[in-house]
Formats: sequence, structure tokens, C-alpha cells
Amino acid sequence: MSRHFALAGSLLALLFAASPAAADNHFLLELEGGLARPIGLDADSEIGSAFAGTFGFGGRVPGFAPAYYLIGRVGHSSYNFVGAKRVGAPDVAHGETEVAVGGRMYIPLTPRLRLLAQFALGETFGSTEMSRDGMVELTADTEFFTIFGALGAQFRVTNHFSLGAIADVAYTPDREDYTVVKRAAGLDEDGVGRLRMGVTGTFHF
Repeated sequence: MSRHFALAGSLLALLFAASPAAADNHFLLELEGGLARPIGLDADSEIGSAFAGTFGFGGRVPGFAPAYYLIGRVGHSSYNFVGAKRVGAPDVAHGETEVAVGGRMYIPLTPRLRLLAQFALGETFGSTEMSRDGMVELTADTEFFTIFGALGAQFRVTNHFSLGAIADVAYTPDREDYTVVKRAAGLDEDGVGRLRMGVTGTFHF
């Protein structure tokens, strides 16, 4: 898994090194807060919380309108769900910490409004706690290689600050480490990832 992460970072670094930026602001620091929920989970789940931080380097390539950034991101999301009745309907609390590296593209619509698209590869480190009446609490730790994709929009309030909104999907193709959680919670399907929607404040410098 870590080899995927290192390879993605190396390829993206070479790409941006070969394309000199021409924008006035070459760095970004973004803070994000919002909501999260699982995708494809075979259980009644609640909408949880999410927050993240992103750092990026890049800019516009001369002669082209879009701006391109190499980004690194750290985020955390959490949500609760209820397991199957046949195993006692355990209460399950799940939290995930995500680390990723990837690329972001800005597409200008007006001088102040622009769309963004983002793709990244990384790792998701999960911690799950299951509890039910009369049973000892079970804790399971997991780690997944994860593919991240995001779409959003930003409004440039000043040359150095933007407000925006973003929707992000995390896809975990191999969830073998989640087998213990799946069986303990009596799940037929343990999902394929998570959906996050949030608001952002981005500093450009």
C-alpha cells in the first residue's frame, strides 16, 4: 500500500517540476469542515463529521487558463451505525484518518469564481469500536489503500483568501482488513468507502 503512495507522489512531483507555474500565488493552505457518511454500508448509519487540511504548490502554466497544484492532504472523519439484529444490533462507532497526495486543477469561470477537480492516492487508518448489552466492547484497527476524488467550487474573496464548498469520495478497493468488523457487526456488505461534503477556507500565498 505504501508503495502506491510513494509512486503517486513521485510521478506527480515530476509532472509539476516539468511545468513551471506562472501564477502570482504558488502555495495554498486549506482548512475544511463538514459531514461524512459511509457508501454502500449494509446498516443503518448516521451522518458524521469530517475535517481536513490541505497544502499545495503549483500555479498556472503559461498560455493556459487552468491552474495545477501538487497537494498533500490529512483528514479525519467519523460516523456511527447499528449492526445486524441477529448479532444483537451492536452500536458501532467508526473513525478514519486519511493521508493522501495528489493533484488539483482549478478551472476559472469568472475572475473570482472557479471550479476545482482533485485526484489523490493514499492510506486510510480506521478505528472501530463495537458495543452491545452484556458483551465486552470490541475494538478493531484497519488500514486501507484508498483512491480519493473530489469536485468543488471556490470564490476568491481577496487575492489571498477563498471560500468554497467541496464533495469528496474515498474508494477503498481492498477491505480485507475490515473482515473482523464485518463479522462482528453481522454485515453482509461493509461498504466501499465514504462520502464527505464540506466548506473550505483557502489561503493563497
